[in-house]
Amino acid sequence: MRLIDDALVARASQVSEESGQPVSCREGCGACCRQLVPVTEIEAHALLALVESLPDERRANVQARFETAISDLTKAGLIAAVRDASSLARQQLRDLGRRYFHLGIACPFLEDERCSIYQQRPLICREFLVISPPERCQTFGNVERLPLQGRLRRELGTGKRGRSSWVPLLLAQECAIANTETDQTDDPRPGPELLAEALGTQLRDTKQGSGLTPV
Repeated sequence: MRLIDDALVARASQVSEESGQPVSCREGCGACCRQLVPVTEIEAHALLALVESLPDERRANVQARFETAISDLTKAGLIAAVRDASSLARQQLRDLGRRYFHLGIACPFLEDERCSIYQQRPLICREFLVISPPERCQTFGNVERLPLQGRLRRELGTGKRGRSSWVPLLLAQECAIANTETDQTDDPRPGPELLAEALGTQLRDTKQGSGLTPV
C-alpha cells in the first residue's frame, strides 16, 4: 500500500504541477511534523516493530523523544484528550489539533527537521502534501493540500465492520503494546484480501461516474 500510495501521490503531484500548482513541500521543513498525526492501528504495530529493530543507541534516543513528548502533553493537560482523540466529534478534534499544534511538539522521528524513517513513514505522511505557499504552514489549518483521487489511509484504517480506527502517532507504541495483532484491526482477513478490497473500492468509485473526488 505504501508503494501504491507513493505512485498515486507522484501522479497527483505531476498533474498539479502541470496545472501551475506545484507541491511546495521541501526537505528541511518540519511544520507538518508538529501536528496530531493519525496512524492506523496496523501502522502502530509496524512503528513499534521499527523502533524495536533500531540499534541500541538510536532506539534509546527515539524512545526518549517519545517520553519527552508525552510528558509535555501531560504537563499541558492534553494527554487524556489525545488518548481519546479518535472518538471526538469533528470540531472537537479540530480544536484539539490546534492546541496540539501550538505546543510545537515534534514527531519523535523528526531529526534535524527531516523524517528519520522516511521510507517507512505512515500513509498520512505520504499523502499530506501542500500546494499553498510554505509560510502558510506555520499557521494551523491554513494550508491547501494536494488533491488526491482517494486516500488509501482511509481504507487501511477501516475494519471489516466499517469502523474507522486510528491512534495519534505519539501513542502508537502504547497502542501496539496494549493490543494483540488480531484485536487491533478488528479484521482478521489476510493482507492481500484487504488490499484487493481497498483498490476495488477505488476502482468502483471511478467507474460509477466522474472518478474519485479529490479530498
